[in-house]
Formats: sequence, C-alpha cells, structure tokens
Amino acid sequence: MNTTILKTLALLFISTLLLTSCNQSEPENDEEYYKIEGADLDYIPTSYQNIGEIITFRNQNDHEVRMKTWRYTKSKKIGGPGWISGYYYDHLWIDLELIDMEITGDDDRRYQSFQIEIIKQKEGDMLNRVHIPAIGPSGNSCSGLINEFYTPETTNINVSSMTINNVTYQKVLTFQVSGGWVDFYTLFNESTIHTVYYDMKHGIIGFDDTVNNLHYRLVN
Repeated sequence: MNTTILKTLALLFISTLLLTSCNQSEPENDEEYYKIEGADLDYIPTSYQNIGEIITFRNQNDHEVRMKTWRYTKSKKIGGPGWISGYYYDHLWIDLELIDMEITGDDDRRYQSFQIEIIKQKEGDMLNRVHIPAIGPSGNSCSGLINEFYTPETTNINVSSMTINNVTYQKVLTFQVSGGWVDFYTLFNESTIHTVYYDMKHGIIGFDDTVNNLHYRLVN
C-alpha cells in the first residue's frame, strides 16, 4: 500500500471521528426541557424585567410606599430522579426590594423583599410561590408567608378582577393573614397589612391596612 493511499485512509478516519464527536456534543434538540414560553407569559409579571424601576403605591391620604425591582432571573434547572436521566425546566426568580422597610442588623433580604418564584412543571403548568414578609405576635420579623398556586389552571383558587385608576386587572388573587403565628404582612416600617392583592400578569397591585383602614393601590 503506497503512501498516498495511507494518507487518504487516515484522513477518512479522522473525518469520521470528528463527525461522530459533533453529533454527540449537540443533544439539546432531543433533551427533555420544559420552558416558560408562549401562553405562559400571560401569567407572569414580565414588567418586573425593568431592573431598578421604582413601583409606587398610594393610599387615600396620599401616603406612598415604594418598591424597586432588583432581580428578574430565569435559569435552566435539572429535575427528575437523577441528573443523568432527568429532565430540564425553567425557574424564574423575581425580587422586589421594599424601599420603605428597614430591619436593623439583619442582612437577610427575605425580610426586606417581596419575592416571586415561578417553576415550569413537567405536566405543563407552572408552580407559583409568592413570598411576602410578615411579623409575628412577639413583634419579631420572620421570613414571611409563602402563597402557592398553579397556572394557567386556576380552578382551585379564587380569581377576581380589580379596577385601579381606570385600569382593570383580570387575574387578581387575594392573600390574607388569617392569624396563627403571623400578625401582619410587613411591606413598610410599622405597617399592619392584612391583605395583599396580586395580579398574575402584573404582580402586586395593592394592599390593605385593616387596622387603620388604609388602602394602598398601585400608581399606574
């Protein structure tokens, strides 16, 4: 066998290896990946993507409470019984900083932020967790209450509409403190909030201080 034939065979062998390598390194088209996309976005407060934006709420006495968007992060997570044979899903984390809420000596942002967690499920729906800071009977702050619900299937939760400044929100959930180990939601210093109104598409749109009969609504 002459030198030319040997070189040709060697090149064919290397080319075959490269093609095989390329095919093995691109499995994403075949992987089991559940994404937040399409109609899912109708149930996600995408306006919070504007990092640094100030969100203002005002009551009937013109007192204002402010929040600021400081995180909107969507990441690809792995699920299932094991990482080798598992699947992938989208995980969205949103944080709103409570500008008018200060806790001295505590660096844990859970006490000073309104948090939204949205997890795409293998079954096609999304698990939503809304974390609201709260305060207990002793006056001590806690990490808050977590309100869970699934979208877009909303048959097991009460969904209503609410009109604020001539804008009607159609997918509103009402979160209430009902006693137990929590007295109030804490969205600003010395607040006594019992009720929070949350629209699935637009996020938090208002809250009520039933102790002082104050009603804060989104300035839209």
